[in-house]
Amino acid sequence: MIEYEYLTLDQVVTIHDSKFKCSFNENLLASAVGKPQASFMGYERYPTLLDKAAALLIGLATNHAFADGNKRTAISCCQIFLYINGVDIDPTLDDEAIANFTVRVVEEKLPHEDVVQGLAKFYGI
Repeated sequence: MIEYEYLTLDQVVTIHDSKFKCSFNENLLASAVGKPQASFMGYERYPTLLDKAAALLIGLATNHAFADGNKRTAISCCQIFLYINGVDIDPTLDDEAIANFTVRVVEEKLPHEDVVQGLAKFYGI
C-alpha cells in the first residue's frame, strides 16, 4: 500500500489565510480535508493519488467552509497535495483553465471520475 502525505486542517487554514482573511466552519473544513482519507471496512474510498486529489478539490470547493476563497483554496491545496506526493507541478500551467475547471466542478457538480480525468490532463499524470 502506498503511503500518502495529507494536508492537515491547520495547513489548509494557513494556505487559505495567505490570500484571504475570513471566518470558516471548522466542521465543514474538517470534512473536506479528511475526505481523501475516507475508508470503509478497511477499503479506501479514494485509492489512487488522483482520486485523493479530486476528493480534496471537490470537498474544499463545494463544502463552502470558508466565507470566501473556497475554490482558490481548493486549487492551491490540490496542487500542494500533488506536489508533496511526488508530482512535479509545471509553473507554466494555465491558471485560468484550472480556475475555470474548478468553477465547473462546483457549478456543474462534476462527477468524481470527471474531476480525476481533468486533474490527470492538467498535471500530466
